[in-house]
Amino acid sequence: MNFNKFFRDFGIGCLASVIAGIFIYEVSTQKEKAFIIALGLSALYFFVVLFIVWIISLFSNKKN
Repeated sequence: MNFNKFFRDFGIGCLASVIAGIFIYEVSTQKEKAFIIALGLSALYFFVVLFIVWIISLFSNKKN
């Protein structure tokens, strides 16, 4: 697994989810709900990526 490429892609994804969250917050008329949605979007992305990395590490450990 190439970690340099992974961390680059992970950073780009985090940045994209934060930008999407800011866009949702600015467009929305209900700011409280939009903030929760934006925060949830970033957290969801983070935990999904961590889960995928965990699965990949499980399979790579089985090969060794």
